[in-house]
Amino acid sequence: MKCYLRRNFLKKCSDILKIFILILVISLPSFSTDSYIPSLPHMIEDLNTTQPLIQLTLSFYMIGFAISMLTCGSLSDRFGRRPILLIGLSLFLISSIACMFAPNVWFLIIARFFQALGGCCGIVLGRTIVRDSFEKKDQVKVLTYMATGMAISPAIAPIIGGVLQTYFGWRSSFLLLIILSAIILVMVYYKVEETNKNLNPKATHFFTLLKNYKEILSNRTYLGYTLTISFAWCAYFSFISSSSFIFQDIIGVSSVIYGVIFALVSFGYICGTIMARKLSVKFHMNYILFFAAIICLLSSLILFIFAIFNFISVGVILFPIIVLMFGIGIIFPLTQVGMMDIFPKMLGIASGLFFFIEIMFGVFAGYISGSFKSENQLPMASVMFVSCLLLILSYYALIIRKKAD
Repeated sequence: MKCYLRRNFLKKCSDILKIFILILVISLPSFSTDSYIPSLPHMIEDLNTTQPLIQLTLSFYMIGFAISMLTCGSLSDRFGRRPILLIGLSLFLISSIACMFAPNVWFLIIARFFQALGGCCGIVLGRTIVRDSFEKKDQVKVLTYMATGMAISPAIAPIIGGVLQTYFGWRSSFLLLIILSAIILVMVYYKVEETNKNLNPKATHFFTLLKNYKEILSNRTYLGYTLTISFAWCAYFSFISSSSFIFQDIIGVSSVIYGVIFALVSFGYICGTIMARKLSVKFHMNYILFFAAIICLLSSLILFIFAIFNFISVGVILFPIIVLMFGIGIIFPLTQVGMMDIFPKMLGIASGLFFFIEIMFGVFAGYISGSFKSENQLPMASVMFVSCLLLILSYYALIIRKKAD
């Protein structure tokens, strides 16, 4: 009996440590962006460049992010989760060093691309390792823990970045990333074992990939969850790419205050992930998602109306965005759980394609919201409202109506 209790205790400790490490792994890519967002307006002068070029450091990061997600899933199906994760973290570390010493904006843009290419494989593999390691009844709980932990990153990263910008300049944010990524790399090397017990030698074959992609994209439920999270991410990334300039350049808040504003927005997302975990115990996932989609649509509509009438202040922008992020916090973990149940034998490929589509939608939305010069939040609010409208329409058409049929 004592041996059983001891083994059970050690297993629980091992699971807690693994979850903690995976939270760090999936949080690192977002931390690398959120920590330097307060510095964006200041980097324009330091690197002698323009706002559109500085925003390319976000856009190219997202492109690298998307490519990483598309490829690392199939690579992990072929070679294993652990080696691909270690290679990705190593590339992130090297690229962070390059970012810190970037002499100009184009060097920084390229370094950010490779930073995402390496680090962002953790977004896919972290969740895939959960699917490999935990029973189905525990997966929603673990994934929502991870989503909540991941949400803490954008809650604290901009504040840290704002302080670093104020006292040490923007390069100090990348020095912090170098230290963090080195620590996480060591932890993964020593504490995360291989979880893919069925390596697939054909997973990376070109025609096999095309066949698998065709099968995956022809699944209506998969497409419904994919479009739902993709349009939600469009709204989220529009805020990420535009809010620094709106709050600092137009409204005139400091870098530190902007970090606090970003943290409050992230708090809304955290509350959403917690609510997703609580509601998933009592209600069917699809009804929870539809409820969250309605919240997103109404809050984005309020923000859009305020922008049309040129109501601009911290409170006018902040309140509806917090509510919007609450809805998105519900959507993100639940759509991921729904997607992973559809293709358990092609989980790496399905996850990679899922996140690739999501991120590329966000790149497009961020480009649109950043392409229009305005004296208020109208471009950002417009992209958010259209994204949330398309979110609820696609979810209703592909998920709710299918259940009704």
